[in-house]
Amino acid sequence: GCGTGVLLEALSISVPDAKLSGVDPSPEMLEVARKRLRETVLLKQSQAESLPFPDASLEVVVSSSAFHYFRDPQGALEEMARVLRPDGRLVITDWCDDYFACRLLDLWLRLFNRAHFRTYGKKQCRRFLEQAGFTAVRVDRYRISRFWGLMTAVGRKRAA
Repeated sequence: GCGTGVLLEALSISVPDAKLSGVDPSPEMLEVARKRLRETVLLKQSQAESLPFPDASLEVVVSSSAFHYFRDPQGALEEMARVLRPDGRLVITDWCDDYFACRLLDLWLRLFNRAHFRTYGKKQCRRFLEQAGFTAVRVDRYRISRFWGLMTAVGRKRAA
């Protein structure tokens, strides 16, 4: 879920030689991203569960504030593993269900926002990554305000 391309824009500035790609299911989000980004950034419309990249073709996959939208989180992680090269790295940052405010918002969004699927806690996220075959899994959770918390999960695809 590259959304409007804010993270891709920051990456293209800080790592100008990187070959960047973004995927999002929403054509409207991709249109905003296209206006923001250089033409060299490849943007594709797709779901996380069916990424439009060949096997073992990417060094890093990043998902930022999108995991709670995935209808099949395990399938999405397995797909991310498929497109990563051996020893490639996965980084996910998302809302953390271990925080009370996130649980409340998760419940409200499940009732009133069809796009939202579910938030997860640190233990669930670790289990998802390990079941998808990632190694050296680390999940850190942290507060970003008095009420709100996130988590970042990092894992490596097994080397061949």
